[in-house]
Amino acid sequence: MLNRKQSSKRKADKSEEIQAEAEQAQKEKAEQAEAESAELTQDAGQESEVDGVESSSQEPESSQRIADLEAENAKLNDRWLRLQAEYDNYRRRSQDELSRRYEDALIDVATAWLPVLDNLDRAEAAAAEIESADGEKVAEGIQLVKRQAKETMERLGITEIACVGESFDPAWHEALHHIETEDYGENEISQVFTKGYKKGERVIRHAQVQVAN
Repeated sequence: MLNRKQSSKRKADKSEEIQAEAEQAQKEKAEQAEAESAELTQDAGQESEVDGVESSSQEPESSQRIADLEAENAKLNDRWLRLQAEYDNYRRRSQDELSRRYEDALIDVATAWLPVLDNLDRAEAAAAEIESADGEKVAEGIQLVKRQAKETMERLGITEIACVGESFDPAWHEALHHIETEDYGENEISQVFTKGYKKGERVIRHAQVQVAN
């Protein structure tokens, strides 16, 4: 009887020991799983922090790069505008210089040609005093040449300065003589000694005139 009780007790103790070992193993397994889960969570948090740091560090770098590019673009645009303005000024100055040289050359030629026109006027006056058929033909020929010369001068923009009946203007006229007469108004031109010519507002030769009153 005693041996049977002892055998039953040993079996019970053995069962309790096995159960305790099983519980301990399960507990250790649960703790290990919990530790692994915590480790994974920590690693994920660290990776998230690293990504956040990298993202936050890259963001100001990207913004700075954009700002640098915009500044460089503005600088290049300003330089282009300056070059464009300089080119426009250079082209305008070149055109003005060419126009001025052309006008100077034209006026030089016209100045040299004016004595020929003066002689045509004198020849016409002399031919008009000849009282013959030949004299009339000579006068007509001179008038034709004068008309052609005048038309040529006008095509070049050179015109005769208005005189008789106009008010004296020192910008256009040169007074050589002064008279008192009731036939003309005050400071009015009564006679022309030498015709004057101009191109636009530029005087080629002042008209030499007589001024009344």
